[in-house]
Amino acid sequence: MIRQIVEIGDPVLRSVSSPVENPCSTEVRELARDMADTLKDFQRRTGYGRGIAAPQVGTPVRMIVVDMPELDGIATLVNPRVTSRSPEMFDVWDACFSYFYLFFVVERHRAITVEYQDLHGALNVIEASGNLSELLQHEIEHLEGELAIDKVKDPRTFCTVREFEKRVRK
Repeated sequence: MIRQIVEIGDPVLRSVSSPVENPCSTEVRELARDMADTLKDFQRRTGYGRGIAAPQVGTPVRMIVVDMPELDGIATLVNPRVTSRSPEMFDVWDACFSYFYLFFVVERHRAITVEYQDLHGALNVIEASGNLSELLQHEIEHLEGELAIDKVKDPRTFCTVREFEKRVRK
């Protein structure tokens, strides 16, 4: 089921998400399916979107769904947490489903390690770099009530989707 995406200003986006107690539960599997459906719908409608966090569909629990080739497509990460960050940083254009009309540059760690549970409850580890690292940092920050817009490197980089398309994405 496609869910409504929560927009900036809704307090759920600024709250710290609760841990998922049972990653194998029917409710968690249904939420994961709904999040994947919502992500695919956003991709279809906009041509953008690589991940979504549970608070973005109004459910403040520690779960994200990402769609990246490095993970062989769509993956659900339950209770993800960053366990290490590289000291090297890089600049990247960022945007968010919850305020999709804005694009801007943020600084991210080039590489991170993330521990998470899958929908069977098994513990997994991802060594992520580049685009995957950036995406995981963005989505996991949602679980802490943090938004990428808080991390803009230079306010002069703010631009609309249309300007981003015209100047950057070519």
